[in-house]
Amino acid sequence: MVRAKTKVLLPVPSKVDKYLVSKYMSVIQLLREPEVVILNVIQLPFSSSLDQEQHAEAIETSRRELEKLKEFFRQQGINAKVKVGIGRDAADGIITEAKTGDYSLILMVKRRKGKFKIFEKSVTKKVLSHVDIPVISVLE
Repeated sequence: MVRAKTKVLLPVPSKVDKYLVSKYMSVIQLLREPEVVILNVIQLPFSSSLDQEQHAEAIETSRRELEKLKEFFRQQGINAKVKVGIGRDAADGIITEAKTGDYSLILMVKRRKGKFKIFEKSVTKKVLSHVDIPVISVLE
């Protein structure tokens, strides 16, 4: 199967600053006909419901923020879509989307760990170990 476009999954926090956008663009501009799906997974505590209606306001707030990034990509000539989901674990949401969305690759930002890194989980590491497509990780 020959792909004319490169379908990219771009997991992002709900607010994306200009510095992160420049990191994303440095990679996306190298791709052949990129088609970007901007994904934000809103992490919920285990004690809260996963009913999307109960979190409609948070979902809509995230969607509005991501629409700004989508518009920026559009101005650069890059086709982009926005998806917002909810879940207990961001990595699981990214993995599920990656496995069901027919993506060419995942572009992630690897965050620097604090001094208590032994207690911090790595979303990128979990995604890498559960998907069969390339993952490009750029340092924040």
